[in-house]
Amino acid sequence: MADTELLDLFSACHERIRRTLRGLAALSTEEGRHDPRAPATAVACARYLRVGLPLHAQDEDLSLAPRLRELLELDPATLELLDELEDEHDAIETEMPAVLAPLDAIAAGQPALVLPERLDALLQAHLKKEESEIFPWVRQLPIEAQEAIVQELRQRRTGP
Repeated sequence: MADTELLDLFSACHERIRRTLRGLAALSTEEGRHDPRAPATAVACARYLRVGLPLHAQDEDLSLAPRLRELLELDPATLELLDELEDEHDAIETEMPAVLAPLDAIAAGQPALVLPERLDALLQAHLKKEESEIFPWVRQLPIEAQEAIVQELRQRRTGP
């Protein structure tokens, strides 16, 4: 059951990322910027990018990837992919200022243009690789490791 719970938690995070990307896409259009819901959408997107996305990256980098490396006999290509995914977290992080500044302006009621194309491309490719190449390995982790990861994910969100 732990593999289902752990995968459900990661899948839910991925859905929040996709929902945020849809919000960014809406704010990148003329119609979306003038929508009365634009400030609320900008606040929600900025909050997720500042809080939720870094937590998700920590979940992967600090909890999931180390256990996959330690506990499973991964093929060299999958080990390389884990390194690549961690590097992608850094690339995604570098895109944040360019996306957050216009979101903050929109949230404050000022007109701004959100250009999320690069962030969208990075995140969509990242999610696809995780779901197709990494998620199948989660089921191979011992139940104890899966339960420990779930506990760490929850602790990051609730504090000590």
